[in-house]
Amino acid sequence: MSGHVEIEFESSLKHDDVFLPHLGSIIEAPGWVVRERWILGNVLLTVGGQAYKTGKVALIDFGLSLRFSLDDLAVSKKEDLVFDGQVEMSMHLTGDDIAIRGHDGRVVGHCKLADLVKSAFLFVQDILSKLVEVDSDVLLNEAVKSLCREFDAPSWK
Repeated sequence: MSGHVEIEFESSLKHDDVFLPHLGSIIEAPGWVVRERWILGNVLLTVGGQAYKTGKVALIDFGLSLRFSLDDLAVSKKEDLVFDGQVEMSMHLTGDDIAIRGHDGRVVGHCKLADLVKSAFLFVQDILSKLVEVDSDVLLNEAVKSLCREFDAPSWK
């Protein structure tokens, strides 16, 4: 049985979780720094009313990794989302239904592949919008501009 899926993040978007350098470094920061260093927080994945919370992760990197994992899952039928060398989530695809397990092996829930793909897209879109709200100078960075265009982030419009 598949349930509604939602992906949210918990981050204060304050100095403890957002590591934005001075303007010159914002402009020059490579894509990997944007993805892996700028915004940290916890991810809350809710599937059919069941919630799963990660530890503190790089939020943009999590969202992009989930998106790429879903592309692989469509072909391989089984995919692990790995962070810091450990499996954060395991996904198994049967037909168009995904069974999701947390790092502890506990079943988080079941959802439709299309629903999780849409939620992953909206998750990254939301993070990018919040990042631009914190400091609009991030739009001077090519990696951020590219991600905002790719995810149709409202801040890009």
